[in-house]
Amino acid sequence: MKACLAVAVSVVLASTDVMVDEGVSLLQMRAQPHKDAQEPKYYQGTRGGDCAPEEDLDFEQCLEAQVKQIIPNVMKAHGLVLNQRSGGYQQRGCYLAAGTIYFCDEPVAGSLWGGRSAIVPICSKNGRFEQKVAEGGISCKEADCQHKPSMMMNWGEGVVVPELQVLGSGDVCDACGILSYAQCSKAGDMGLVDPVKGGTKKIAQQPSTQCSGGGHTRPAMPSGCSVYAHDSIGWNFCPYDTPDGRLAGLVSESGVGVGFAGVKPVCGVCTTTTTTPVPPAADVGVEADQADAIGDPHMTIYPTGKHLDAEEEDLSH
Repeated sequence: MKACLAVAVSVVLASTDVMVDEGVSLLQMRAQPHKDAQEPKYYQGTRGGDCAPEEDLDFEQCLEAQVKQIIPNVMKAHGLVLNQRSGGYQQRGCYLAAGTIYFCDEPVAGSLWGGRSAIVPICSKNGRFEQKVAEGGISCKEADCQHKPSMMMNWGEGVVVPELQVLGSGDVCDACGILSYAQCSKAGDMGLVDPVKGGTKKIAQQPSTQCSGGGHTRPAMPSGCSVYAHDSIGWNFCPYDTPDGRLAGLVSESGVGVGFAGVKPVCGVCTTTTTTPVPPAADVGVEADQADAIGDPHMTIYPTGKHLDAEEEDLSH
């Protein structure tokens, strides 16, 4: 009897040990943070260096990193990411310098400026910069991007720019006509804005990121592209209500920004589609009614159109 009890106790203790071990293992698994949760969405690279291949941010990601303070910066009260083509002297993609975040859409990183050691690239394991460059067919006029001929860049067919129009001072685009950052940049680089903006001075630089008015209110300008009301080589891009401002949550109350007397919005011409109405069904009349009678004997009393089947017809006499 004692031997039986000893065996039973051993079995119980062994089972308990297995359950405890399994419970501890499950607890340890749950306590282990997921690999993706450990990695930040955006991170600062090596000062003076470059992001790893495929890790440079596109403009939309750079805006999110700056606006949401994922990468700490001092720009909250002073506007948005500053887009600045560096001419081969600074960085490409998204980078931090003296607390300010910049974006450069040139495909070649800078290496000529001695102060580059002050620049910190902003990177992501899911960077989309190289993808956007390939999709847009973007390249500098010269291989080293030093802007010897000009600051303008070459574009392929991947970014489609609609027919453009420039509205009056204080106007805003219709929502369907707001341009994206890529469309805005291509329009300026390819000389598509000059014929519609008027004046004698041609666009000769990338659009500056600008949404603020007096007191740094945002937005205080039309969403998307705009040119200055006076004749100028410069122009603006406000990412509110555009695909580029989506991750950063940049949506205005109006959905199109705010009219500002100092600028004229550059908009795509919205296309309207007309739907041809479906003609009404033809009146089938008596012939169809007679055809129905083959399978279900009935008659129609005119002018009321009341239907009687065969049995009701006999009762009506």
